[in-house]
This record gives sequence, C-alpha cells and structure tokens, in this order.
Amino acid sequence: MKGDNGNTFLTKDQHKALNMVQKSPIPIKLGSNQYVIGIYRYLVKRESVAIEGIYREGLIELINSLGYFKRYQPDNSYQYIYEENNIIEIVSIAQIRDAVNEIVQQSKEIKFEYKGLVFEATANMQKDIFLRNSPSIFNDSILGHLSNHSAPILHDTETEAFFAFKNCIYKVTQNGIEKQEYSSLHNVCVWKDHLIKRSCDYVSDFYDAQFAEFVSNVSNSEHDRISAFFSAIGYLLHNYSNPTTSRAVIAYDEQLTGKNEPSGGSGKGLFNQGINQLRNVTTIDGKKLTIRTNFHTNW
Repeated sequence: MKGDNGNTFLTKDQHKALNMVQKSPIPIKLGSNQYVIGIYRYLVKRESVAIEGIYREGLIELINSLGYFKRYQPDNSYQYIYEENNIIEIVSIAQIRDAVNEIVQQSKEIKFEYKGLVFEATANMQKDIFLRNSPSIFNDSILGHLSNHSAPILHDTETEAFFAFKNCIYKVTQNGIEKQEYSSLHNVCVWKDHLIKRSCDYVSDFYDAQFAEFVSNVSNSEHDRISAFFSAIGYLLHNYSNPTTSRAVIAYDEQLTGKNEPSGGSGKGLFNQGINQLRNVTTIDGKKLTIRTNFHTNW
C-alpha cells in the first residue's frame, strides 16, 4: 500500500506474508530433482538449483496469510473476501493479485547452499517468474482452493443490539452499553459496508445532548412521554425481529389536521433523521402514495 507521501508501507498481514517468503529458507523436496521455497519451485541442474515456476500450494498459503479467503453465499456460489480484525469486504481477483504483487516486489536475492546444492535466484528472476505465471494462477480454478471463510455475520439477538462504528462496536443490553474492539470478536465478523461511517465515543451522561433535548422538547418535558419516546427509539434501533410480535411506530402531530391540511415543524422529520444516524431507513413519500386496493399500494 502507498501512504499519502507516496512511500510504500505494509499492513500487518503483509509483513507476516513477507516474513514467510523471506525467512531463512529450508527447501522442501517435491521430487528427485525439484524443491520448493516459499511460492517458487526450483529445478536441480547438476550441482545448482534454478528457479523454475510457481508452487501453487505455497501461493494459496501466502494469499490466505494476507487475509484473503472465499466465502459461500446462500445459493452455494462463492465470492472472494478480505478480512482484517473480523471486518470483511468483497474483493476482486485483481485486488488479490495486486496484494501478492506488493509482496513479490519486496523480493530479495536468494543464494545459499543446502545439502551440497546451491540455490540461487535474483530478485528480478523471482519477479519475472511471478509475472509470467500470473495469468495462469489468478483465476477461479486456482483461487477456488483458498480456505473457506465461514464465520457467521454479527446480528442483533433478542437480548442484544450491536452498533458497528468505524472505530469499535457497542453492545447494548438491558444491563448497559459495552464497548468492544473488532479484534476481540469471537467467531463472528462484520461486513465493512455495513459499518456506520463514522467513529463513536459513547458518553454515559447524554441527557444534555442535543437529541435528548429534542426528545424532551417534543414531549413537553413530560416524563411518561419521554419514556415512551425512548422506548420507541430503542425498538426501532433493535434489528432483531420476531414476526409474531412486530409493531409499527407511528409519529403524528399532537394537534390533528385535515387530509388536505398538512402540518410540519413538529419534529417527525428530525426523529426519522435521528434513527437514520444508526440504522438504515427507507423513505416513502406519502404525498405520492397511490392506494389501489386495501392490500395493494404503489409508490
């Protein structure tokens, strides 16, 4: 990866992969005249050993160590994903190739003796072998052998609600609010594109916050109405759904008006925007709603 100043830096997984490739090599014997070091195959030629091609099993191991896997979908097809700290995102074959290429570009010359054989490969030779073999290895036939990623997606439960921000997750239960780091999640993961697109630092004394003040104002500072408002907000923010107990939360004006006398400025829109800060909200314009039958609407 490249930083803002153009300098190349490696992620934690890339450092791990680079160390795997560049550590003091101990050749693995494949056959009478073939050896493997990292992702490369070497062929014995008299008393020297020359780099010959890509060792595909080693390549798959390298790609997995970089955090890339395949993940099955409900229709039994699969997609390639990248995982870091239990956050996953869909990636293309080109992105996987580029990640491996960054490691290959860090290659150093290999030259050592092992059991009377001299192993030798310059950095440029390693890069050239990789480039020449790329078209035949970065495809579904080869990458389909990546390890399966099967960790379940984190979902709200009957007793827990989760709010995934950029910097951390907050778990909400009847006992309170608990901050969790993504790296501490156990056997679950979160889609990157499902994260709330900002960081959050929870403050327990929130009653002076602007939205809390808004709730108090529209409730005329009446305790029972404020509590009802908070209950409605909690229900809408909780993504767990039981079909047998589904409820609709309806916000309407304190002073009812006629059909052709719309009333605004009472806070319904702000209430909706508040929910939208933490959960996905769909807007249906009631002014454009056409009712055809009791059970059929078109918008």
